Amino acid sequence: MTGARVLIAEDERHLGMLLEHFLVGRGHDVTLVADGRTALQRLDGGAFDVALLDVQMPGMDGVAVLRAAREQALPPEVIVMTGNGTVDVAITAMQHGAYDYLAKPYRMAEVDLLVTRAVERRRLARERFASTLAGVDDAIALQSVHAPLLAVLDAVARAAPAMRAMLVHGEPGTGRGALARRAHAAAGAAPNDPFVAVDAAAVRGGGAPNVTVDAAVLLRLAAGGTLYVRRVDMLAPDAQRALLAALGDDPPRGVAPARILAATAVARDDLRILPALADRLDALRAELPALRDRAVDVPLLADAIVRRLGGDRPPAVSDAAAERLARHPWPGNVPELRVILERALARASAGVIAIEHLGLP
Repeated sequence: MTGARVLIAEDERHLGMLLEHFLVGRGHDVTLVADGRTALQRLDGGAFDVALLDVQMPGMDGVAVLRAAREQALPPEVIVMTGNGTVDVAITAMQHGAYDYLAKPYRMAEVDLLVTRAVERRRLARERFASTLAGVDDAIALQSVHAPLLAVLDAVARAAPAMRAMLVHGEPGTGRGALARRAHAAAGAAPNDPFVAVDAAAVRGGGAPNVTVDAAVLLRLAAGGTLYVRRVDMLAPDAQRALLAALGDDPPRGVAPARILAATAVARDDLRILPALADRLDALRAELPALRDRAVDVPLLADAIVRRLGGDRPPAVSDAAAERLARHPWPGNVPELRVILERALARASAGVIAIEHLGLP
């Protein structure tokens, strides 16, 4: 588990530096602050995965920071840090949504374990957040004036007619499913050509209990069309072999050709699937940028979402609100933008979404 963004708020400088040094050594991107108000400012301005908050800090204590951070659409996982006599406060913090707590003096093995578990919980939360809100967002997520994204869309459109496989890399909520459907259409799919989407965790290659779906069945369902596999990094080894065989020059009897598109948020070097399957999928690779990296698209997407959800007379987004949206780090990508605007629509009056309607810190 490397590469998570971690915020440490600890007013005891030597303890903060000790934690920072340890977590950087574990591969995390760490920001260290010494008080609660600065911690909240950083949480508002950065897409952190985990926050370690000291319960007792000057100006604003860790529980107050936690409660404010929980107002975000997709808040970080919070681990509170306690000294002597503050365990009751830590338990109160957990009742307000903290993931867990650490007692001083810190045991680094415990720090490592809790942060690793919190990062995994955060990853799953982002996946759920994106998938449960995918309907309206998939239809608009790829609207863009961002040149790198437009280049990706153009490359996929040109490659699609001859495409056998493609790997779509990007965070949840960046439009991976929308891109797969666009590639399916660009390949010249007829109206009745199947598009079969499945989560990799539910796919098996054969012989497993019936709580999962056999890969061969999916390939038959997708024959002549497209099989789209989400979270391909979760694909069972036997299912990987089935997909690899289907992509070969001599597919198994009864398996008709189908395009196989796969999506993942895992970096190529960390993609633990069969090297041969990874190579076949990676022959055409589409990198979707996070929304924070395409801030130029936020006004365009916000307008599309408001028009979609705002009824016959959707309100306008004020210039101040648009500017605030552009500065937000968007850890939940387009689905988070939808949640914030849906909330703003319920609060808006006089036909305008103002900055106070966004509910952002």
